[in-house]
Formats: sequence, C-alpha cells, structure tokens
Amino acid sequence: MTASYDITHSGANYGTSTPASSMSYTVPSGGVPSGALMFVASGTGANSITFTISDNAAGSPNTYIPVGPTPLSTTANFANATFGVYLCALVFGNPTSITLTPSVSAPYLSITVDIFTGFNPVISDGAAGQMQYNPGSGTTNAVTSGTFSMIRNNDLVYGAMATYGLSANPTPGTGFTSGNNAAYAATEYNLSGAAGSSAATWTATYSGNNTTYAIGAALAIDPRVRRLPMLGAGLVLPYAVDRLRKNESMSRRRFLSTVGW
Repeated sequence: MTASYDITHSGANYGTSTPASSMSYTVPSGGVPSGALMFVASGTGANSITFTISDNAAGSPNTYIPVGPTPLSTTANFANATFGVYLCALVFGNPTSITLTPSVSAPYLSITVDIFTGFNPVISDGAAGQMQYNPGSGTTNAVTSGTFSMIRNNDLVYGAMATYGLSANPTPGTGFTSGNNAAYAATEYNLSGAAGSSAATWTATYSGNNTTYAIGAALAIDPRVRRLPMLGAGLVLPYAVDRLRKNESMSRRRFLSTVGW
C-alpha cells in the first residue's frame, strides 16, 4: 500500500553576518497542526556550535531530537560552519513560532521548517550525514547525505543540505520533491523509494571552492493510524510515554525522547 500524505508547509529564514543569539520562523495559517510531524534544519557560519530548537506551543514546548550525526561542524577547507537537522515526531499545542538558539551568538543563522501531516511515523529506519568539499558541480546527485537503510518500500525519506562558500542553487535529487530551496540551502522529501540502501541527494551548480553539508533520514510510516504515533530511534527502543490520558480534551498526549538516533 502506498501511503498518502501532505506537506502542509515548508519555509525558511536566513540571517546575516551579524552574530545573533537566536532566530525564529513564523508559521502562517494558524500554526503547526496538532499531530503533525516537523523537521527543522538549522545552520550557522561558525564552528563547534550546538543548537536548541524550541517553540511557543500552548501548554508547554514540544520536544525536538537531533537526526543522524547532528550537528556537523568543521573548520576545514575554509568552511567555518555548523549544520544540523532536528525532528518533532508529534506536534501539540499549535505552535506559531519555531526558534533556533545557538550555544553562543553566531553569524548567518538559518532555520528551515518542513511540516508533514496525514500519516503516523512508527519507527526510524536510519540516518546519515556528511561534509563534502567541492562535490561535482552540475553532476547529478553529487551532493549526498551518504547511505542509510530503509526497512520497507514507500517510507518517508527527508533530506536537508546547506553550502558554505559559493551559492550552489541546489535542485532535488532523483525521485525527490523540493521542500524549500534557496541559493545556499535546500530540503527535500520522497515517499516512493524502494526498501534497502537510500540517500538524500541533490544536484548543485557552482564555481570555485565550496563546502557542503547534507543530512538524510528515513521514517517508516503507517498512513492508516493517525493518533498514537511512536517514533523509534534506530534499532533501540521507541519513545517513552510521559503522560497519556483517555480524555484528550483534558490533557494532551506527550512523548519524550529517551534515546537519540
């Protein structure tokens, strides 16, 4: 069975060379729908930075966990930068603002938000990420997260990339659909891949030196179940339930991550 889904929203906000202590993205049209799945890609033009993702959900903020090797950071090849992807598997409280906070004030902050509705994530297949120096300009799928394994056909594969140096004008890899594309960063997704080895890829065009970060991840999904998601972490235990009451109008369900990817 091929899953059906919707990408409800994809958008981004980009900073300048002036160091900033945070950056927020405002979600239009009433905020993030309850029950949605949300990826947040974050970057900065400084190395050895850690990120915190938060929101203004009613009641209490949602929990965001790092995906794969998040964060990637280096000072090599003139790329003084950090990049990472974070996931909230089950959004509550209709947040209207998503905020990226670096461990110290940093320049060129960027935040990209991709919101999906219409299915239930049930376990994480895997994730990968890497830094590439001068991936082939104009070469199809040359920018890549590296490979990870998909459990079954038609799982959700999500990818995010950012380039530091010259603009790359990335386009989605073979089989992927664009989420948010800009000259220096992009996100994408695919829900029609085959089980086995997979990777998030892009085709980028640039001249001169360029360092690119890319992170990809796969989530097994069940489009038939909407209200009781569990997101696992690799081959370890899934989310732990912190509070779950029968009367959801009195108390929302909360899932706190006990493990990383």
